[in-house]
Amino acid sequence: MGRKRKTDNLRKNLWLITFSDLATLLMALFVLLFSMSSLDSNVVERISSQLQNADTGRDGVKTSVLSRILGQTQTDSSLKTALELLADNRNLRANQEAIKELIFPTDVLPPEVDKGMLKDKVMLVSREDGVSIVLSEDILFEPGQAVLPGKSRKFLQALSPLLRQAGHDIMITGHSDEVFFDAANQDDLERVRYQLSELRALAVLELYLNDKLDPRYFSTAGYGADRPLPPTDAAQAGPGSLVGNRRVEIIIKNADDGWY
Repeated sequence: MGRKRKTDNLRKNLWLITFSDLATLLMALFVLLFSMSSLDSNVVERISSQLQNADTGRDGVKTSVLSRILGQTQTDSSLKTALELLADNRNLRANQEAIKELIFPTDVLPPEVDKGMLKDKVMLVSREDGVSIVLSEDILFEPGQAVLPGKSRKFLQALSPLLRQAGHDIMITGHSDEVFFDAANQDDLERVRYQLSELRALAVLELYLNDKLDPRYFSTAGYGADRPLPPTDAAQAGPGSLVGNRRVEIIIKNADDGWY
């Protein structure tokens, strides 16, 4: 009788297992909806369409598309989504981290660059003539140098597919500041600043031309210390993230008739 009563109680409580599974699925749904709440409606519709058309994995989950959404793989679709979000100037600041996940998924980052560095060393800034991808010196060059190390080259190459797909004019600008220079006078100091910023912009351009990007879209400029980040943008990047405004900017220009 004791054994039978124990079995009956187990059967009566089986519904709890189903209920807990349902609660877990609902929680996952709410988390996904919350994470997508700041995205443009067209982007959400395309993601939904991809989910419906994706191959179903062993566990009934749309594994291939979910991995793209979570920033694991760089695809033409994820890059198009990134470009659309970059074009949305009003929500660019809110979408910063989502865009970085799409541009720099796990499979394209060199081992020396982890995703934590993207938060402090990469910034997206809206401009009247387009949008700028601001890259700190820390992630590209050694102080006072204009030669790209191997890890920096791999990191910049992760941007090649995005720039190729953008199909718009792209300007690469170099920026420096007062430190790390030993000049005899102020004129020499200004000249060295400009030279370093120009050489850094040219080094990035050379990498992309070697990557077979169309040279007709590109231009470069070196501004020395003349164009520091505006206070609002510097604050957005966080304290110490763009030390002394030593940076390179990759500016994707607007087209006269829109982005696409």
